[in-house]
Amino acid sequence: MPRTHLRVCLFLILFFIPIAILDFLLLGKNSSGGWISLDLTGLFMTAYALFAVTEIIISSIAVAIFRNTNMWAIHILSSAAAVVLLTAGGYAYSDYQDSASRARYDEERETRKLYANVITLDSWSFFPNPDSASGISIAVTVTESGRFAVGATGRDEGDYGEWYFQSENEEQRMVGKGEHFDFSIPIKRERFGVPKNIEITLYLFADSTGSAGRDIVKTFQSAPLTTDDDGQYYYSVLPNSTPR
Repeated sequence: MPRTHLRVCLFLILFFIPIAILDFLLLGKNSSGGWISLDLTGLFMTAYALFAVTEIIISSIAVAIFRNTNMWAIHILSSAAAVVLLTAGGYAYSDYQDSASRARYDEERETRKLYANVITLDSWSFFPNPDSASGISIAVTVTESGRFAVGATGRDEGDYGEWYFQSENEEQRMVGKGEHFDFSIPIKRERFGVPKNIEITLYLFADSTGSAGRDIVKTFQSAPLTTDDDGQYYYSVLPNSTPR
């Protein structure tokens, strides 16, 4: 029986060659096209190699323990056990990856909470008047240093509301830790009037001198869909304008 077992193991090893050829023909980088292309090269080879190694290990142990058991029964049961073990291992690994990703996400969320108020919009107003304004004046406070930038938009209600204005020629400036400053945002108008949805986004880029150690982006909206942190932007309600 050991010789027969060795022949089966050798067959499993040599069968890797046609599997590799099949993998190359079906999943090779140059065998697929289309708008979205995924490189799945090696999928069949990896799956088969894991199965073959697992089956050989299980069957070898079984042959050593159950010497008088039918060899084919051992290999059939070993193959079934290999499939079950690999499937369970795949699910366990996937669950571990998901748990690790959730842990990293939760950790990043907790860390980002520390930076939620690094940059604040103290006040804002149109100039020279709301209906035909050519710019927006804002007062900002930052608790960390970095490179400051800002953008502003205004549009009607709804996802496809008509545009009223958007900022242009956006200048940037370096700001110091704990600095309070005024800033003017030139805007390009598409139509006159005051839009119902106004959005002002403040940026504080860390650069090499930024004390926050990361980029901070905070969006203030007059009609916010959310005030949650989405992992990239902080969101807050736009305060009422303060005439100057």
